[in-house]
Amino acid sequence: MIQTLFKLLLASFFITALTACESEEDDLLFQAENCINEKSGTGQIGQCSEFLSSLDSPRANTLKCKITLETSGLDNQKITSALDTMDNSTDAEKEAHFMGLVSLNSLAEADEAAAVCTNTESPGLEFIADSARMGTVLVDQIARVGNVSESNPLTTGDLTTMLSNCDSDPTCEEAIGASAQSMYGIYCEDASITDVEVCADVNAAISGGGTDAQIGEALIALLEL
Repeated sequence: MIQTLFKLLLASFFITALTACESEEDDLLFQAENCINEKSGTGQIGQCSEFLSSLDSPRANTLKCKITLETSGLDNQKITSALDTMDNSTDAEKEAHFMGLVSLNSLAEADEAAAVCTNTESPGLEFIADSARMGTVLVDQIARVGNVSESNPLTTGDLTTMLSNCDSDPTCEEAIGASAQSMYGIYCEDASITDVEVCADVNAAISGGGTDAQIGEALIALLEL
């Protein structure tokens, strides 16, 4: 199920390119995109937010999401590494490696990314933000937030421990439930539930009803099977 989840993310990730137009908003968007292209990977991409502070369009929110993810520890290089990992058929622990690579620097930043990355023009980015929140919440269960990299990856044993620990932590279960429902809303509402494994599992958890924590608990039980 986890492998299927990340295959959806691999297939969906994209950022829509922007072009300059004559309106003030489009000019700001163009400046923001140029800033992102220049500052990405330098540790200074947060400076690009100044062009977007007064904007709330899907195009602006897409760029805000990109900035927020990178300032929270998930830059293009790390995303590429994570996606390459999931595409590596020889990596027996690729789901655990992926989960660690998409986790962010802190729980607060994971919550912020999930909140910022809404109403964008890129469902792929929204899905990444929810995946990052889920990964960060789980990594926190073994006190590894901000301490996972290609040279210091998670293992399948770590993933098993994270799920087991989360299953007894209502806060973790609540975050997993909320993220899973958001993912479901992005990709599964029009999907064939019988044909898409991840959608079937999330739908099964949601169908039981209840709070986010109860939905998270049900989903974790399915992941542990």
